[in-house]
Amino acid sequence: MIVCILILLEERQNSQSLYFKFESNTMARLFSLFSTFLLLSLSTSLAVNAQAGTDCSDPFIVNTYSYSGSSLTTCGFGNDYDSNIFGLDNVEDYCYPSSGIGPGQTERNSYGGEDYVIEFTPPAGACHTISLTSSTSYASIHVLRGCPDDVNTECVGYDASSGTNPTVNFGSITGETYYIVIDNWPSPACYTFSIDISSSTTPGIANDFCSTALPLTGSGSNIGATCEPNEWSPDWPDTNPSICSGINVWQSNENGVWYTFNNPIAQNLDIEVANITCSGGNNKLQFGVWTNTGTCDLDAETLMGCTIAIGNATLTLNNLAPGNYYLFADGDAGSGCTWDFISEIISECTSPPILIGN
Repeated sequence: MIVCILILLEERQNSQSLYFKFESNTMARLFSLFSTFLLLSLSTSLAVNAQAGTDCSDPFIVNTYSYSGSSLTTCGFGNDYDSNIFGLDNVEDYCYPSSGIGPGQTERNSYGGEDYVIEFTPPAGACHTISLTSSTSYASIHVLRGCPDDVNTECVGYDASSGTNPTVNFGSITGETYYIVIDNWPSPACYTFSIDISSSTTPGIANDFCSTALPLTGSGSNIGATCEPNEWSPDWPDTNPSICSGINVWQSNENGVWYTFNNPIAQNLDIEVANITCSGGNNKLQFGVWTNTGTCDLDAETLMGCTIAIGNATLTLNNLAPGNYYLFADGDAGSGCTWDFISEIISECTSPPILIGN
């Protein structure tokens, strides 16, 4: 059965306007329903096309410490960011190294699918855990300080699981905005997912944060420490074998602790650390000394020396200028460690001038 709606166009006298005239009330009702259907369809189409999460210009915004979302999808958002457009300046060994080796090759491939972008600005600096649950292999989370197509973007966290549940732990800095890019190594080109962002603002142990740094004496431990922002602390390739002594390369920072000390005079200084015992991660302690100008940002300070060790270690700082310094200690790849500071040994110092009276 075919239903026809007859619309007659008539010209009003003394007017060039057109209007609709219906032959019956039934026709008028049918036209009204048809118009409503068209308006709803158009509104739905515009809402889908305007959905947040497409890219950095239209991201899904989270400005709280915690967020949970389910039944989300990357489908329909397009592959805006891939390995060809991605421009990292300050890279980490687990975040797209320029050499494209090791974990970086996996990370490079994990930009191949359609991507969903979250703009994350927590109320203040904290430690965050981002967990993704999906039905596809090699789903990936990329946490960036800056948009992926910005050449000054810094990568602060990444994980791509060969299973379905990648997780990233990272520390944020107050006032900074981060972009969380949900992507994958296709196929498939897109997938549905659930995401959970949880945060902690409470120090795990006494000197967990720079603001609560301890004097450089006695016994030390990083067991129970929370995350550290990689922008605040050293990481490969900044602390490479040509700079650090010891038995390994400084790896990513998961559970660092802070100390401060003052060097009263220009001298060669030995910092002796004994009884280093670690478990988990790479079973080593990595520690170093930086200038302390009050920034609590080691990236803004000057590295004086560092080492990676187990058992006993001595960090020698030659010609160390007088002033205040940070010592930052972290478990290698998340190791939980205990140790003892033995002494600060003055290897060599300049004798003060001898004043002879008249």
